[in-house]
Parts: sequence; C-alpha cells; structure tokens
Amino acid sequence: MSKYFDTHSHIVDTFDERGIPIEEHILNAREVGVTHILDPGISPDDFERRYHLLKPYSNILMGIAFGPHGVNASNVSQIHLMEDLIKKYEPAAISEIGLDYQVNPDNAAFQHEIFSYQLELAKRYKLPVFLHIRNVYEEVSEIIKQCGGLEKVIVHCFTGGVKEAKSFLDLGCFLSFPGVVTFKNAQELKEAAIYCPIEQMLIETDSPYLAPVPHRGRPNQSAYLPFIAKTLVELRQEKDVEMFEERLYRNSLSIFKLLDEGK
Repeated sequence: MSKYFDTHSHIVDTFDERGIPIEEHILNAREVGVTHILDPGISPDDFERRYHLLKPYSNILMGIAFGPHGVNASNVSQIHLMEDLIKKYEPAAISEIGLDYQVNPDNAAFQHEIFSYQLELAKRYKLPVFLHIRNVYEEVSEIIKQCGGLEKVIVHCFTGGVKEAKSFLDLGCFLSFPGVVTFKNAQELKEAAIYCPIEQMLIETDSPYLAPVPHRGRPNQSAYLPFIAKTLVELRQEKDVEMFEERLYRNSLSIFKLLDEGK
C-alpha cells in the first residue's frame, strides 16, 4: 500500500462542523495509507484546545497561525500570543497565513501586519510556512520574494494556473494540490498540476472542505487523500505510480525534517 501525508486537514474543525469524530477521522485515514496529517491553525486562541485534543495521536502534527479570515481591529493584538505559544508547544509549522480580501476587504492593513509578523516568526524559529491565498497570488509571491530567509514555503490549497504556479515555483516554493484538481471544470489547475515539478509538489485534503470526486459535496476527510494522488497520476500520465506517490510522500516528510528520523 502506498503511504500518504495529508499536509492540510482541519481535523478538529471536521469534528466541530461536520461531526466526524477525531479518532474515526484518523483511523479512516490510516486504513488507506495516510501515515501523517498536519492540522493547521487559523487563530492563536484555538491552538491550545486543538493541541490537547490531538496530543494523544503521535502521527498528527500541529500548525499554529493567525490567518487572514477573521482579523480585525478588536483582535489583531492576539498576534502577540503567537511567540509564547511557539516557545511553549513547539508546533511543526506556521500554518495557515496569508492574504484574503474576499470575506472582508476592509481589513487589508491588519492582514498585512499579521502576515509580515508571522513570516518573521517563521524565520526566527525555522518553521515551514503554509500560505493561504485567495485571488492575490501575485501580491503574495512578491512579499515572499522580498522576505527571503524562510525555511520552506508551501502554497496551501493551490488553485491557480500555470502563471501563478510558476511565480511560486521559481522562488523554490512547494504547491499543495487539493481535491479541486479532481473537479471537471478545474482546467487551469489541472494544467498547473501537469506543469509542477514533482520535486515541489504536495497533496492535501483541506478537510472538511473541498472533498474530491467521487465524494464531492460530502464532508471531506483525510481518508480521501488517495483520490487526489490518483488524479495527479492520471493527469501527468505517470508511468511509475509507486515512485510518483513515494516522491510525494518523501516531499512531505522533508518539509517537517522527518526523513532523517526514518518515519
């Protein structure tokens, strides 16, 4: 059986919002070969609850972040909790951070402030960064280019085309492909998946959202990750499926420095 690493799965949110128990989620994933999962954060004040719920599971890695989704004048000061939490709990990644003007375009200044601060934290603590980007690929790629010195940068839930892919790949970033790549109408994303070098490719479910075909429309979970890998194999016409999936897996392990530990 192939091994997989889900680089972005909101396990606790999948329980809170869709009722899939945490242990069931993890066991379902394990049965199809998903050995590791990164559970990302979106706010500093949710981290400790997530940490204590997921601590019993040694194969679950924790991300910490103040994402762009709900930042505003009343809560932007929470950003200063981040460093204390990083020191105390040693999360595996800064995930997920970035820019998203769709939900609240009026908070752009606050989004930039917390994004820049967290990039500096990632450099200081040598943590990989997972980016949340909605319709501002060019803006974010320029920020990453100017920032420099980051350990590893991953574009979470990449849904752009070849042009957007190239702007990040040229900076040495990884692209993480979600279930959207299985959708019939995602032609530009499919072209980007063909274009992306295997050395810079990851896969994720982003559960409970964006379930891949044939589960589209249902609550997503990490057990559906192999459907994404299968679609990429077909799109790219990969001849050696085992080698392709092994490389995807090793890419993910390398992000978190797990290769040397033989995990």
